[in-house]
Amino acid sequence: MIIKSGCKINIGLDITSRREEDGYHLLHSLFYPVHSLFDFIEVVKSDVNSVIFSQSGIEVDCSSENNLCIKAYRKFSEFHNIGGVKIHLHKNIPFGAGIGGGSSNAAVVIKMLNELFVIGASQDELCKIGEKVGCDVPFFIYDEPLMVSGTGNIFSSSPVDLSGKFLTLIKPNFSVSTAEAYSLIKPNEPNIDLVDRLQMPIQSWKDIILNDFETPIFALNSRMVDIKDTLYNLGADYVSMSGSGSSIYAISDKPLSLGNLFENEFSHCGKL
Repeated sequence: MIIKSGCKINIGLDITSRREEDGYHLLHSLFYPVHSLFDFIEVVKSDVNSVIFSQSGIEVDCSSENNLCIKAYRKFSEFHNIGGVKIHLHKNIPFGAGIGGGSSNAAVVIKMLNELFVIGASQDELCKIGEKVGCDVPFFIYDEPLMVSGTGNIFSSSPVDLSGKFLTLIKPNFSVSTAEAYSLIKPNEPNIDLVDRLQMPIQSWKDIILNDFETPIFALNSRMVDIKDTLYNLGADYVSMSGSGSSIYAISDKPLSLGNLFENEFSHCGKL
């Protein structure tokens, strides 16, 4: 069984407050799935009553304590009695990009195990397993545009449909530490709810739909500012950083002509 495992972009990311009891930040964002950029995951049954992991493509951490595919198998095994498997991941999605490639991999493994061993668990149950692996994993179990709030655990329907729009995604040759990004952020409650702003014309999003991580992260990485400005100059309707970075994406009505502007950096173009 071989399945594609996509990623996501954040359209708007408001860090609204921080809980005093546990230090977790509360957010509001539109998570939009990207299916044109994907990894491949193969899961097959094994005679060994455990998980055997292998990978190809972009190199990933294969250690059991950090690998989300292995974590997904182990958490699923805590909920359901299943046999051993071999998992092979062919990685195309860059890591440290703020687009959830690893979380998507975990979600796909959970769904594949549910099917492979004919468990019949509901989507809600799969999400409960997924949240034990990572906070973004439940979103990829749903795998549809969703408004996300709370600590990333509350979902509601999306007010926009970007089907047919083109996505251009650029990842510079460095990553951003999520922990560092959160240490730099100053929570702020916006004057206008993100849902209301998203229903305005996309051409107006540039000034009203922001990623709160951009200001502190861009202050440390001028290359990200250059990428954003270049994508707007190429004719994009909306450009933003995804998550805590370091990827910058653009949304447009037609493909952007990149030429050799980003030939030394990861780039992807496809339809949303």
